[in-house]
Amino acid sequence: TSRHTRFGFKSRGLGDVYKRQELIRDLSPLERLAPVEIRRWDPDRAEAARRAHNAAFADHWGSTVINAASWGAWTGMASTRLDLSWMAFDGEGLVGYCMNSFFPDDEATSGRRDGWIGTLGVLASHREQGIGSAMIARSIESFRDAGLTHAVLGVDSANQTGAHGLYAGLGFELMSELVSHEIQLA
Repeated sequence: TSRHTRFGFKSRGLGDVYKRQELIRDLSPLERLAPVEIRRWDPDRAEAARRAHNAAFADHWGSTVINAASWGAWTGMASTRLDLSWMAFDGEGLVGYCMNSFFPDDEATSGRRDGWIGTLGVLASHREQGIGSAMIARSIESFRDAGLTHAVLGVDSANQTGAHGLYAGLGFELMSELVSHEIQLA
């Protein structure tokens, strides 16, 4: 029985508007080649990564443009691990990024040391070329080298870019799901 049935959300007029799934996988190696160069996060390219983020997420549900100050706060959070993060370049142009995180206090609850694929973005012009897979493969390798035990990520299950299929194809499995509901008010 789903929670929708148990709690009667649908019978009360609440409709699903967003489903976020958290996926997990072990850190077994992934061999992924990309037609572009994958490099460690370069702080000097943070503004290019912000612009790539805004372009890559322009059509995502609930996404808004992130300004430079907010991006700086995000990349400067204690949990953000730029040393475990990656950028993709086609020549010298940044075409994707994978900004990762680690939350050390979670280990007491989960019994794992999870590396989070925090935000992965690839420009629409460069999607379906293996760039996202290659950055995830590099992330998994860096998580393993840092002594972490699992890779975790969150994804909109209705993501129009095919991200859910990408992650499933890389061995990520469902860990949890959060469903947001709405109701039309008169």
